[in-house]
Amino acid sequence: MIPAAICDLATSVVLLYCGLCSFRALQSFGGSDDKQWLTFWLLFSVFDLAAGILDYVSFVIPFYHEIKLGFVVFLGMFGGASVVYPVLEPIFLKADEVATKYENDKKIADFKAKVSSAVDSKLSQIDSKINELKGE
Repeated sequence: MIPAAICDLATSVVLLYCGLCSFRALQSFGGSDDKQWLTFWLLFSVFDLAAGILDYVSFVIPFYHEIKLGFVVFLGMFGGASVVYPVLEPIFLKADEVATKYENDKKIADFKAKVSSAVDSKLSQIDSKINELKGE
C-alpha cells in the first residue's frame, strides 16, 4: 500500500499535468482536444465530489487512495474521459433537464412577482389620483 500522502501528491502532479494539457488545448487550433479536456474536467469534478464523500469511509476500502490515483490517471492520461463520459451522459442530460425546468420556473415566478408589483404600484397611483380628484 502506498501512503495516502504520496497518493495525494501524485494526484496533484497528475492534475497539474492535466492543467498544462488543457492550456495547450486552448492554445491549439481545432476543437477535439478542447472537448477531451472539458470532458476530463467535468468527470474529474464529479469524481472529486464523490471522493470527498467517500473519504469519510476510505479506511474500509482496500487500496482506496491507489484506486483514486489510478482513476485520475486513467481519465487524464489514457483517454478514459472519452470512455466514461458516454456512460454518464444520460444521467447528465436528465440532471440538466431538471435544472433547466427549475431555472425556468424561477424565471416565471420572478416575472410574475415583477408584474404583480408593477400592477400594485399602478393601482396605488390610480387610487391616489382618484382620491385627489375627489378632494380627499
